[in-house]
Amino acid sequence: MLWPWLQLKWSSDWEWRINFSSSPGMEKIRSLFVVGVFGAAVGQVNIMVSRFLAYSLEHEGALSYLFLSARLIELPLGVFALSISTVFFPELSRTFSSGQTIEYKRYFARGFRLTLAITLPAAIGLALLANLLLSVLFQWGEFGQEDVVLASDVLLISCFALPFYALAAFFVKAFHSQKEMRVPLNAAIFSFAVNLLLSLILMQYFGMYGLAWANVISAMVQTVYLAVKLGFFSLKSLIINSDFSIRNIVISSLVMFLALWFVNQIGYFGSGKWTTVFGLMLTIPLGVLVYGVTLVGLGFPELQKIREKIFLRSFIKK
Repeated sequence: MLWPWLQLKWSSDWEWRINFSSSPGMEKIRSLFVVGVFGAAVGQVNIMVSRFLAYSLEHEGALSYLFLSARLIELPLGVFALSISTVFFPELSRTFSSGQTIEYKRYFARGFRLTLAITLPAAIGLALLANLLLSVLFQWGEFGQEDVVLASDVLLISCFALPFYALAAFFVKAFHSQKEMRVPLNAAIFSFAVNLLLSLILMQYFGMYGLAWANVISAMVQTVYLAVKLGFFSLKSLIINSDFSIRNIVISSLVMFLALWFVNQIGYFGSGKWTTVFGLMLTIPLGVLVYGVTLVGLGFPELQKIREKIFLRSFIKK
């Protein structure tokens, strides 16, 4: 807070003044915020519902397993996916407000493919390395190997929701850039209702796994609903249009999956704590490398630009 205040003070002699009076602009922001906040946070609300219902389960560790899986899912979601949607939001708002439809579609496609390109392989990596990650991070003290196995099963289910949570967050930002708050709100209410209903049903038969699956299905429902309601794009165009690079991302993710699965099958790193740490230090960069190289080979736009810049600099130096 201090640095922007000093910059404003030096550049325009700005004075800080507390003012609680309203204005038409503030009223509009307030009305948009109240409607939009639930639509943007429904994923966290659904996870809270699952934790609350987990208290009624007989399994003592159910709440802990759901909590840990949520923490690991929220890491790539918060660090990468939500950051991408936040960065693209000003450009989406500017191009939509100024009627630059082509530019708006270009920014939307770029944000979409970057979001999917990060979260889909992250979900696959978390699922494949769930046992190793949970062992390294949490198998200390009373959290034993049996807990790791049960928690990894919950994490495996939760990984299916990661790309849907990320895309839903980006779609919500796209609607907000159009000052359209009702569609994300309706999607959030629908998702919440689906999650609550399925949680109450599935937990009776599958316990904590039912709660995890309810979260996954509700995330899918929200994402599909938002995609269908998009004014500029149809669900079919999102899948087929090459600007979104879905096929390239899926193929690259499958190649990475096969590479990591093969390394896991070998079991070269053993089961000790520090050998597991060493194994993660090798397999995670390996997965990133395989995925990145495959994306470059398939012509992923952002990586293609980086490669062209590297070749151009090498040519200039020669």
